[in-house]
Amino acid sequence: VQNRNNVGYAFINFTSPASAERFFEMFSEHEFRKHHSRKVSNVSAAHVQGLEANLRHFENRAVRHARNDQYRPVVLSGTRRIDFEDALAAL
Repeated sequence: VQNRNNVGYAFINFTSPASAERFFEMFSEHEFRKHHSRKVSNVSAAHVQGLEANLRHFENRAVRHARNDQYRPVVLSGTRRIDFEDALAAL
């Protein structure tokens, strides 16, 4: 179904176990009500763990080369967006 809504995946590299736990408590089974959505979040550990491993995982994936920037992986450092190529180069 093409409804121009995000599928809803996010891979977050938490800097502490406490931050991960706090996020889990806030967003597990969270109901998204904007735009009359029936979506409910599910929070789980990813099969790829760690920032470097995730950058390497997406390094050669087709989604990284999507024409539309909104479909490409986003790398943040604090509140600042970092270019994916720059994040890879910094490894």
